Amino acid sequence: MHEWLTPREVARGRRIRVGKVLAWIRRGELRAVNHAENRLGRPRWRISAVALENFDRLRLNAPIPRSSVTRQHRRRGNPEIVEFF
Repeated sequence: MHEWLTPREVARGRRIRVGKVLAWIRRGELRAVNHAENRLGRPRWRISAVALENFDRLRLNAPIPRSSVTRQHRRRGNPEIVEFF
């Protein structure tokens, strides 16, 4: 069974404003489920512990692994033409 957290609980645990958590949800960075009874009413967001772990993993400050393919420099234009400036 998943543990569900409210935006307020997430904000309190991270010592940030609730508005920041709601902004992450609006932008789609943090996945949340609306548990409101009425779709047209005020949303009652719930965030699963799994979604929070995925969010943290994506925002992790780790170096991006370099690919084994090295970049090749391209020359612009025809390599046989010499330009003088």
